[in-house]
Amino acid sequence: SSSSSSSSSSSRSHSGGGGGDRSLAGSSVWHPMLVTAGVSEGMGIDYGAQALSQVRVVRSPRGKDVAGSTSGASSEPKEKSKIVLMVIEMFPLCWLFAIDRFYLGNIGLAITKLFVSLGTCFIGGLVWGFVDFCIIISNALRQQETLHAAGMSAKFPASQLHMGFVLAIVDLLMIPSMLGIARFVWWWRKQQR
Repeated sequence: SSSSSSSSSSSRSHSGGGGGDRSLAGSSVWHPMLVTAGVSEGMGIDYGAQALSQVRVVRSPRGKDVAGSTSGASSEPKEKSKIVLMVIEMFPLCWLFAIDRFYLGNIGLAITKLFVSLGTCFIGGLVWGFVDFCIIISNALRQQETLHAAGMSAKFPASQLHMGFVLAIVDLLMIPSMLGIARFVWWWRKQQR
């Protein structure tokens, strides 16, 4: 008799009257209520019937398709030379033309960075390049074998980590020296007029 009362009350709640389970108000047994959204009389959406086990979340590097992967993990990034990457980062002109992103194989964001750079008369490319520079230098100073940040993804040989660290320090020292050279050239040209 208790099963018939619960089935009748559950059918009453699904009929859409008030959306609640009125017949079990004094009962100590818990019964799930029907969750409805945007309903009219007699209609409702049962969100409790949807199983969360059907949802699979897979994190992948930007621009990479993992729809065909069965394991759920993204593939290993390609191995790149950290030394070449650090040499590219030494030259801000390479930042403007997204050479670092092209080298790492992130073609989609490299083209976007290039268009941003050209479209903003190199101001946007300089800012974006400086952000990429900070991320790459930070990775080199921590001597990490992999880089997964800001859409960039690469794996570096362990034998190149120390040389990458040294080149990161050289890159950091080159910034003030380049600014000093630029200031000297500006001063010298001003004196020539």
